Amino acid sequence: MEITVREERSIVEIWLRGHEEGAGLGELYAWCRERGYLAVVYRSGAEDLADLTAGLLVHNRQALAVREP
Repeated sequence: MEITVREERSIVEIWLRGHEEGAGLGELYAWCRERGYLAVVYRSGAEDLADLTAGLLVHNRQALAVREP
């Protein structure tokens, strides 16, 4: 788990790796709430990021082509 506090934006970024669970985040959420921070949780998976990104870009391009006259 990696935690980054972004004071200028009043957010706390919480990065969970694929094998990590979100157990115990309740205390961190309470800490954020008490201080007026928004807790943002990112969960990474075990998939290949390059392949998933390429697939997303292809999908978005196809969706845009369907919408164009």
